[in-house]
Amino acid sequence: MRIKTIAGVEERLAKVHLAIAIAMLGVWRIWLYLPFCVAVHLFLVWLTKRDESIFLIYTQYSRQSDVYDPWVRIDRKSKVKRPHGFGRDILC
Repeated sequence: MRIKTIAGVEERLAKVHLAIAIAMLGVWRIWLYLPFCVAVHLFLVWLTKRDESIFLIYTQYSRQSDVYDPWVRIDRKSKVKRPHGFGRDILC
C-alpha cells in the first residue's frame, strides 16, 4: 500500500508542517524560521523515505503505549494480559 505524499512527505505530516510554516512565516512574519522550516522538511522527507507509514506507526503507539507493559509480573491483576505463548505468567 502506497502512502500519499506531498513534496516527499507523508500527507498528514506535510499538512501540519505547512500550517506551522504558514503561521510563522505568513502571519507573524518570523523570517528567521525559514532555514529551520527547510531543515524540518528535509528531516521529514528522510523519515518518509525510511518508513512511509511513520505517522501511522506513531499514532498507533501513542494510543497503545499506556496499555502495553513489556515486563512480566505474576501478581499483576490487570484486565490486559499477554496472550499464551508470549511470556504470560512466566518469569524469565
